[in-house]
Amino acid sequence: MLGKIDGEWALQPHSRRMVQPTKAAIAAAQACGDPTPRPMALYSTKLIYSVNVTPRGMVPVPALEWRIKEDVPSNLRAVKAAVERRPIRPVDELIAAEASKFATLRA
Repeated sequence: MLGKIDGEWALQPHSRRMVQPTKAAIAAAQACGDPTPRPMALYSTKLIYSVNVTPRGMVPVPALEWRIKEDVPSNLRAVKAAVERRPIRPVDELIAAEASKFATLRA
């Protein structure tokens, strides 16, 4: 039915937002004699995932949809496992790597 089915994925730094410490966190720190908590930056990452399907000849759309629906969840579980095995890198390093990638493309 299918000549070829494959996919690819990439991680991309996505956004940053500042989070203020709660009053409870400030009070707890003061009660313990710890320094007052400062605002923190929370980062998110975008997962880009694409699936490429090349059918062999004419294939009914419902059969093609069923096959993709069956394969994509297991592929995403494999992506999740691969991402979790990657070493954690500082966000600044990730952003610099992305910037250098784009600079190379522009040159």
